[in-house]
Amino acid sequence: MHSNESKQLNSASLTSWYTEFSPRIRVFLVGLLRDSALAEEALQVTFEKALTEGGNVRSGAEKAWLFQVAFNEAMQFRRRLKTQKRAYTAISQTVSSQEVGQPFDQILTDERVQSVKAAIESLPEKYQNIVKRRIYQEQTFQTIADECELPLGTVLSQMQTALTLLHERLKDYESIDASKIETKQD
Repeated sequence: MHSNESKQLNSASLTSWYTEFSPRIRVFLVGLLRDSALAEEALQVTFEKALTEGGNVRSGAEKAWLFQVAFNEAMQFRRRLKTQKRAYTAISQTVSSQEVGQPFDQILTDERVQSVKAAIESLPEKYQNIVKRRIYQEQTFQTIADECELPLGTVLSQMQTALTLLHERLKDYESIDASKIETKQD
């Protein structure tokens, strides 16, 4: 096959592959990801790749190829989730340097993580895109600039603006005072 020939799979083959293999791949992905919604997303990405790249799969190797793509997508989802959790935790820990008693640590950490996530989601889309690429995907600023077709200075400036906005939206957490948290002791 010449390098300029399409790798795209025809729609009849895609439909056939989906009908034959998607139920087993879905079960496989749920087992790997332990989350049916994530498994559905990974299944969708698997078949998107099948459409765009499946035309070069040799006859008889479809099942193995699809399962390998599904496995790779599941592992990428897991890495992304791990990175997101680590990023949310790291950001939330910088919001407040206050020490709170042990029983409240987990509650406050979870609350901070949710607040940071909500603050990121409330950013204008152009800032959200840069923050998510930098934090979740761990891309360099140069990679972000290249992929978004923006000058590096613009990306750096937008990241700085995003961080300023996040700081403003999260400043309430800087004023948490452990003495204001009441506990009932037996």
